[in-house]
Amino acid sequence: MIGKDQDIHEDQELYNKTYKMDDMHNMEEAEEARLPNAQELSKEELLLELVSCQEKLSEKEEAYNSLFQQLQRLQADFDNYRKRVVKERQELRCMAAREIIEDILPVLDNIIRAVEAGKQKGDLESFLQGIQMINEQLWGALQKHGLRPVDCLGKEFDPEVHQAVAQCETHDEQDNMVLEEIRRGYYLNDKLIRPSMVKVSKNS
Repeated sequence: MIGKDQDIHEDQELYNKTYKMDDMHNMEEAEEARLPNAQELSKEELLLELVSCQEKLSEKEEAYNSLFQQLQRLQADFDNYRKRVVKERQELRCMAAREIIEDILPVLDNIIRAVEAGKQKGDLESFLQGIQMINEQLWGALQKHGLRPVDCLGKEFDPEVHQAVAQCETHDEQDNMVLEEIRRGYYLNDKLIRPSMVKVSKNS
């Protein structure tokens, strides 16, 4: 009886081993059957991803080219604008200089006439009167373009508009007062273009 049970048990173990081996073999075959499909699917996914990347790269390149062309146009526009501004400034300077010269030319004509008249007549008084008239004419032309003198005589010294070149000791004036104008200063359209050279009092 014992021998029979042992034979049954051995047969059962053999059956189980055979069954497990068959199962493992079937699983390996199934895995091998699935593996090519997985590899093929992976390749398809890679191809799709590659195509997508190429499309995105193409879009980026198109956007870059568009931005680069816009930058080139902006650069060209800026260069043209800069050249136009330089040209307009030159034209404005020429026009301003022309207006001043046109106003001064009559003064130059009168200077030439005064010199010629002084040579012929030899009348010093008439010559000086002519020079005085020319000076007034010239000053009127310059005032027309915004020139005016710096007021300094009898004023307190102002380093912003006065340049002290000498001092004079005196008891008749307050300290630091302008006693004498050595060279006249000028404003052009309310902007100082040359300070007045002056002699200043020093009350010791």
